[in-house]
Amino acid sequence: MRYFSLLFGLCLSLPAAALQVTVTIPPLAGMVQPFLTEQDELVVLLEPGTSPHGFQFRPSHLMALQKADLVMTLGNSVDAWIEKPVKQRLFETKTSGQSFSVIRMQKQPGLVVLPRSKQDLGGIGKSSAEDHRHDEHQHEHEYENLDPHIWLSIVNARLMLSAVAAQLTQLQPNRSTEISAIAQQLQADYEQLDQKIANWLDPVKASPYLVLHDGYQYFEHAYGLRHEGVVQVSEELKPSIKQVLALRKVIKDLGVRCVFKEPQFSDKQLRYIIQGLPVKVGKLDPLGQDVMDYRQLMKRLAMSMVRCLQPSSP
Repeated sequence: MRYFSLLFGLCLSLPAAALQVTVTIPPLAGMVQPFLTEQDELVVLLEPGTSPHGFQFRPSHLMALQKADLVMTLGNSVDAWIEKPVKQRLFETKTSGQSFSVIRMQKQPGLVVLPRSKQDLGGIGKSSAEDHRHDEHQHEHEYENLDPHIWLSIVNARLMLSAVAAQLTQLQPNRSTEISAIAQQLQADYEQLDQKIANWLDPVKASPYLVLHDGYQYFEHAYGLRHEGVVQVSEELKPSIKQVLALRKVIKDLGVRCVFKEPQFSDKQLRYIIQGLPVKVGKLDPLGQDVMDYRQLMKRLAMSMVRCLQPSSP
């Protein structure tokens, strides 16, 4: 009996086996990274500057999936490209008896999922190639007819965080106390950040703005922002005079203060359209591809909003 007790105590004191966690997009990496040890490995499939729409698997991606102990996905149209390989891996591990876990965030109980927004103001200077890309984008977003950008709600992120902590506890039971403490601190941080962002945005939440990509509905709903619509601007084709006048009228009529683009897109044509108007061009990065911490991603998003929407100094 004494031998058994010593053996049991020794097992409890053994370090947890290192994990490989594979995630589809950077914001998911930002949620799980604070839980991981130096021995664990984190792989993000979507590389910086890469759009999740039309993602193509490379051999290195498939290798990361094969080695993963845990895969985290959104479980919606943004990363639908991973579903087939994940199902194949689940089938293989079921027949071989290996351990493999998947968290699909959109399936978490209590998660708020919004219907896809319909605030498109129309295309301005789009090429036929862009029309095709836009149609593909729309088709992906019609997957379940729901807005897939679920991570841009801190309320949702807190539910996701709980799912991550629960799964990691199952995979590394020897770290259960540590994982629980990290989860509690992160939950408190997320809650405090939510309130801080609300305070930062309060002075500008009535300021009207447009976006070039309708990906911010969860963020906008959370903080009562005045999103007036989505425009499509070509990077290659110069818009016609008629198109320029139409968009300028929309901007004037709505009193638009800022038009937000994303970092991977040029603002050359947009600046041509709005020249002479009291409108700023802002940048929003919903994926935070140069950020590894979810809290930093959301803070940057809020600060970008504040900088562009606040009144210009006289």
